[in-house]
Amino acid sequence: MYMCGSNASHQLGLSDPKIVMTDLKRWDKDDVADVACGMDCTAIITTSNKSYFAGHIGGTVVPMKLFSEPLKLKNKNVIQVALGHKHALVLTKKGDVYIWGAGWAAMCEKKPNSPTGSQVSASNIVTCRNDPEKIKIVRRIFCHTRTHTYTHTIHTIHTQGEKSEKIVAVTAGKKHSAVLTDQGLVYCWGEHRKGQLGIGMSTPGIIRPCKVRPPKSSTIPFLYKIVGGGNNIIALSDSSRDVDL
Repeated sequence: MYMCGSNASHQLGLSDPKIVMTDLKRWDKDDVADVACGMDCTAIITTSNKSYFAGHIGGTVVPMKLFSEPLKLKNKNVIQVALGHKHALVLTKKGDVYIWGAGWAAMCEKKPNSPTGSQVSASNIVTCRNDPEKIKIVRRIFCHTRTHTYTHTIHTIHTQGEKSEKIVAVTAGKKHSAVLTDQGLVYCWGEHRKGQLGIGMSTPGIIRPCKVRPPKSSTIPFLYKIVGGGNNIIALSDSSRDVDL
């Protein structure tokens, strides 16, 4: 892997922030499988599924002057990292999602009275996640119906349970986040001032994941890839499949 450019926030993993690399600099600590770049941060995933970060994620997160592996991500088998303006999402082979940074995209309030629609008290407000935190994104509810016939009476019993979807991809925009599940569904959260979440609601933003649904459709196409831009998200669908809700 080779790097160049500004190291003003230590995003090149160099201790001197005044350095500007006009030539390519090689990183040879380990074999690299993937990389991601944010506003002031760089992330590396190695072939052994380790993750290294350098620079400033955002908010009150302490800048990382050298490439280092976050303690909470050690031995987690990281397979994907997405970086936004002030937040980061990390996906593990197990399907766990870790998030850190600031703003609604990091599931943080900007201030105690932020108009995000969250039902949390001021004492529980999280304004910045200074370390990677595992978060629960989605949980599907399924129903099972059993019908019992007794003398002249039919009793129908509805039982509910929970079934998890596995996260298979993450992406980050400038100030919003999205994940893709193995069921072909996309969940988004963060700023929505420019409609970048695709949730069909008029709101400046949300800090809890919301399922994306196509407008005026009784079926949801099976989505298999998502890519986040500055203020948008692109999703690719399999036209031969619909989501089994």
